[in-house]
Amino acid sequence: MRAALIGGPCTGKSTLCDELAVRGYEIVPEGARQIILEQQVIEAHTPSVAKLPWTNFAAFEELVLERQLLLEDRVKTDNAFLDRGILDVIAYCKMGNVTIPASLSRLQTRNRYTHIFLLEQVPYRNDAQRTETPEQAALVHTAIANVYREFGYNLIHLPVMSVQQRADKILQHVR
Repeated sequence: MRAALIGGPCTGKSTLCDELAVRGYEIVPEGARQIILEQQVIEAHTPSVAKLPWTNFAAFEELVLERQLLLEDRVKTDNAFLDRGILDVIAYCKMGNVTIPASLSRLQTRNRYTHIFLLEQVPYRNDAQRTETPEQAALVHTAIANVYREFGYNLIHLPVMSVQQRADKILQHVR
């Protein structure tokens, strides 16, 4: 079982992954946030080579795809939850009007994940890596859901509720 938790920024994916990890499940963290943090360090020293979504969107999405694949390849168990999936890259590229990485077309995208959980948005908060407006976050949320549907996935909707309740609901679906 490989279940991806999807949704726009600030839907509680990482918090829910933390709860599932506490319950003993393997988690694949979000690669995009890792890359933003790394590229912000590079930007502080050499701004011209940094690949951030707000300075070099296409190159950033390439890095996100590479990192997400690396993180997914490291899964050691048969039961893992992913903080996003590789199809998120398609949604972001469409929204940013940039070319979808060619390497993505060579990957197994259908049936890559056993379950797709779409987390409904919680009240939006910006931080140093999450720079969208609430309106942009809502558009990203819709775009991500649409891409997974386009690839034939049935989305399991998770409404806003406590983290523990969301984890319980997910575990009911995967058992």
